[in-house]
Amino acid sequence: MVKVDEVARNLALRRFALPTCLHIPVAARDESAVRTFVAESVDVLVPGSPNNAILVTMELPTDVNRKLPIWDLQESAILRRPRRVKPILS
Repeated sequence: MVKVDEVARNLALRRFALPTCLHIPVAARDESAVRTFVAESVDVLVPGSPNNAILVTMELPTDVNRKLPIWDLQESAILRRPRRVKPILS
């Protein structure tokens, strides 16, 4: 099970007033952090030491607030895709 980074979550909620349905992990420090905080299912796309990019399958939140105008935009569909490429920032 993927853990929640409570510090990042609280920062997004309190400082930026970003609803939880818009909390999307975009990068991580290393592959271990990806496996801990982003997704359990990982495939290496660009191998290296460490790996440079991985494909993850994420569990999407179910608490989407459809009253938010962002969901009316066609471009918002990318926010709900379960498979994503994650760069490794090390």
